[in-house]
Amino acid sequence: MDQFTGGIMAGDTIEIINRANTMYHTFFKNGDYEFIYSDQAGNVSYYTVEVKDIDSNKPNANVTYSPDKSGGYTNKDVVVTITPYDIDAYGKQTNNAYVYWNRAKYQTESGSNVFIYTATENGNYQFVVMDDSGNTSTKEVVVDWIDKEAPVIQTNGYADIYVTADNGKDNAEPAMETVKKKVADLKITDNIDGNIPVSDTGRVTVEYYLSDGVTPVDINTVDFSKEGEYLAIVRARDNVGNETQFPRKIVVLGANDVLPVVNGKLIMPSEMGLFYTGNLTLEVMNLENAGGTVYYTIAPGEYHPAELKGYNKKPITTENNKIKLETSGTGIYTLVLETQERKVVVVYIYVGGIE
Repeated sequence: MDQFTGGIMAGDTIEIINRANTMYHTFFKNGDYEFIYSDQAGNVSYYTVEVKDIDSNKPNANVTYSPDKSGGYTNKDVVVTITPYDIDAYGKQTNNAYVYWNRAKYQTESGSNVFIYTATENGNYQFVVMDDSGNTSTKEVVVDWIDKEAPVIQTNGYADIYVTADNGKDNAEPAMETVKKKVADLKITDNIDGNIPVSDTGRVTVEYYLSDGVTPVDINTVDFSKEGEYLAIVRARDNVGNETQFPRKIVVLGANDVLPVVNGKLIMPSEMGLFYTGNLTLEVMNLENAGGTVYYTIAPGEYHPAELKGYNKKPITTENNKIKLETSGTGIYTLVLETQERKVVVVYIYVGGIE
């Protein structure tokens, strides 16, 4: 026999070449193969070929994560370390395997075949692993413990909070307590933690500032008998540290601020009054301090004042500070008050029944 070629480095084909005649045979797996040949006189000989260099074992890889799933959810990127390995034709584990990346076998300058990938979000990632013989396999990596989504804070009404400066004098509840209750009237939800109670001081905090949003104030020492504006910053964080914040403007209204009183019920700006009758009467608080005349507009639906330019403004005066509001059916109505100085107050009325 002239030549015996092939094997793990040259490929999966072994050739046998005789002097007088050439015969090719392709072996697909290891084993002992017997060839029978004869001459013209009928003499027969046998030749056994042992094939043991064919590597058909697919490579594999070990995968580690940092941080790993055992520590629970994280708001950090997950570093995936892939260490390929191969089982050669002789059953021995070797490092002759690589991650196929950017159309090439990945290898560091120092010769390491360890591949590092940073997962910035959850997903199923697939990596092709290749050995020196050209065998390939796909390693699937699943990352599902990244949580970078912050909680969501929603108000049960409008974000801005209004109280009257005399709230503590004329009502059983002081303005400070009203502010605290309204600030805390929130719904906080998280994609992983679910509902976060506002009372959970470990995850929810409230800080108060002057209207500049910079100068902190102690809400317990604010003089609510005087007009002023403040800012409450509600911060909520989930169990892995994602945080969101929600600002709420606090306005302490004074004697020069007009407010609507419907059927004896004071309605603060941007808030909604609920009534189960369509028989509604409007009075304006502090009307005498606003020049004695205020103009009002009422329209079915929920609108911004600029959307009500086509509606007629009707006056209400100190001489006749009790006006019947026109409602044509159940639903939400927008009520706008505008002073002669063009100060605008918007409230909403829900009518649950018509008499």
